[in-house]
Amino acid sequence: MHRFIWPAVLIGVGLIFILRPHHRHIGDRRWDNGPWGDRKWDRWRNYPPASEPPKYTAEDWLDSTAIFSGVHKKFVTKNFKGGDVTNIMGGTELDLSQADINGVAVLDVTQIMGGSKIIVPAHWEVRSEVTAVFAGFEDKRQQPSVTNPDKLLILKGTSIFGGIELRNF
Repeated sequence: MHRFIWPAVLIGVGLIFILRPHHRHIGDRRWDNGPWGDRKWDRWRNYPPASEPPKYTAEDWLDSTAIFSGVHKKFVTKNFKGGDVTNIMGGTELDLSQADINGVAVLDVTQIMGGSKIIVPAHWEVRSEVTAVFAGFEDKRQQPSVTNPDKLLILKGTSIFGGIELRNF
């Protein structure tokens, strides 16, 4: 039985990463106790109010999955909200140089033996909250003299045996 314990653990961890639910954040609304009510479900059940149309489109969100392959995406939206990037032995190249953020955007990056290259505009502020296990995060941006604190991209997620490269042009 000892021969099968570690492979079973690795397969279980992989299934958790693949089958976990993807969280979509609507604007800056998070799962917390705020003016929308004390329960998490109340906030989502009542959103958006009938009189207020949503202020975003499907092009404002990113959903990319690369398994044993590569994905190249370029965004030109002026209201980028964030999204999910999943790489399993694959890679993603994401070009946000023509995009714009209004406030905060959260990009959730999950990768196992994969890599991501993210190109952002020079005036964006980028905060990394990525957990790296035998992985690396490289910030190869040329820092401008002034960044706009109103345009914040937060990178979250997990990288196992992978790498994330952040660039600007």
